[in-house]
Formats: sequence, structure tokens, C-alpha cells
Amino acid sequence: MIRTTLAILALTSATPALASDDRQQALDTFCSSISTLATSIMRSRQNGLPLTTLMDVVALKSKEAMTGDMARRMILQAYDQPRFSTDSYKARAVIDFANEAALECHQTFGPDR
Repeated sequence: MIRTTLAILALTSATPALASDDRQQALDTFCSSISTLATSIMRSRQNGLPLTTLMDVVALKSKEAMTGDMARRMILQAYDQPRFSTDSYKARAVIDFANEAALECHQTFGPDR
């Protein structure tokens, strides 16, 4: 599900060859930003923000087309998930979505790939 989003990011974030430690640090930072984006998107979804409102925000804020495409895909993935009514379930949905995004990022771009 998030893999498609990560594939788009791979195309837009080509980096020059870096030392191993620098690559790992760059990967950690990159995947952390993916997790933060996923958190924000799923929190908005769980709090009832309309999908179209979030899409409008992306349209206004995205300076690069590929970044906007990635955010829109992640939004659609979040809104494909159920919306919960209790705070504990909402929090778990946010954490799970962010963790899934971070995990797939590390699996897709990690040293074994």
C-alpha cells in the first residue's frame, strides 16, 4: 500500500553516493520524515478532516509535482482505513500507519536493497 508512495519518493530523491554512515543517517532522516507525514495525515483522517480539504492543502503547499503526488497517494491510503470513534483506537491507527510507512521506507531503501 505505502510501497507505491515510496517508489515515487525514490524517483524524486536521488542522492549522490555517500559514505555508509552518511547513507544510513540520510535514510534514517528520510524515513523519519515519511513517518511524520504519515502521522499527520492519519491524525487528520482520524479527527474527521474531509479528504478534499487535505487534498486542497497538498495542492497549495506542494512545490514539486512528485512530492504532491506522494502526499496525495498517502492521503488516499489513510482514507482507505477505517475511522475510529474512541481516542485509544484513533491513536493506535495513527501509530500503526506511521510505523508501516517507516518500516516500508527502511525495507525499500535500506542497505539490503
